[in-house]
Amino acid sequence: MQISKLELKNISYYKQGSEETPCYNATVYVNGKKAVEVSNEGRGGSDRQFAYPQFMEEWDSHMGNLLQTLDQYCIKTFGTKKYEWGEVEIDLEHWCQDRLYDHLEQKKLKTDMRTKFICVDKVKNELYAYKKRGVSDVQFQNHMKKNHSQDVCLNFLEFDLAWKLYDGVV
Repeated sequence: MQISKLELKNISYYKQGSEETPCYNATVYVNGKKAVEVSNEGRGGSDRQFAYPQFMEEWDSHMGNLLQTLDQYCIKTFGTKKYEWGEVEIDLEHWCQDRLYDHLEQKKLKTDMRTKFICVDKVKNELYAYKKRGVSDVQFQNHMKKNHSQDVCLNFLEFDLAWKLYDGVV
């Protein structure tokens, strides 16, 4: 079985339990099939990763250990991430936590977009927002055309495109 698609789904995040690391549970899907349950208690330790027995029945043992293979796939596919203090290989654990943080940011963006118009100043590469109170979409679009024609309001884009622009700014 070749790995062609990796997804993190069924994400549950527990802010109150997150101390040194995020406290969460999620499911890793490989090629659209439920493969690994991941979790972290939020107290600074590594993620726990458990392969689903149903997935293991289909796993080709010639490919080796599932979790090691997924780590190798992630490192090969996603490379390294640079921080001020050094570089980290993006293994399965880092990939899962990156997806978790994306999930949380997307959730926050969706919430903010319900009460505000979120815009990107393309010249300054900055975000700004206007409260929606008493302003219709049409009124705000006219305001943007008149006063901020070079900018983009994320509320009027498909969410995936809005997320890419937002993620490129923050």
